[in-house]
Amino acid sequence: MREVSLAVLDIAMNAVDAGAKHVEINVEFDANGLEFEVKDDGAGMDWATLVAAVQKGISFKGGAGLGLALLKEETESTGGKIEIDSRLQVGTSVKATYCGSPEQVVIGNLGETFTALADTDYDLSLRICAFGTRKLYDTSGLKSSSDTATTMPFGTLRSIREDINKFIRQNGGAML
Repeated sequence: MREVSLAVLDIAMNAVDAGAKHVEINVEFDANGLEFEVKDDGAGMDWATLVAAVQKGISFKGGAGLGLALLKEETESTGGKIEIDSRLQVGTSVKATYCGSPEQVVIGNLGETFTALADTDYDLSLRICAFGTRKLYDTSGLKSSSDTATTMPFGTLRSIREDINKFIRQNGGAML
């Protein structure tokens, strides 16, 4: 996956499919490269599943089985790597490191990715650190207080998306 935002979306959606109710996304970039980590409190994976998850064509959901395999390939092509830590009934953490200047890594539309994930019934936090400047977004404080409406109004999501993308652009991120 050439875009970081799509890799983050894929991993986060897999976390939701695994029963996660809380997903934490951390993205950091500076002149040396970019690193992101997605942590969840989902079902986790055993060792055999974890090993198979980074092999092309192996899917546990009936898909193409390319997500983590392509992420591994992409990060390694920059001199980086992925690290996966998973424990059954505890959750999973996927950390991807891209080496090189931020212009060489296509972040994509991280704001759109975050808002697509935020419009759900689980808590999501996004922390972005760009060249030492930090910004935190957390959906738990933005959810509707109504028992029947748990998602945020579209205007709030649009505002968050625009703010995230503006923050990334202002702090040296390469976006589409």
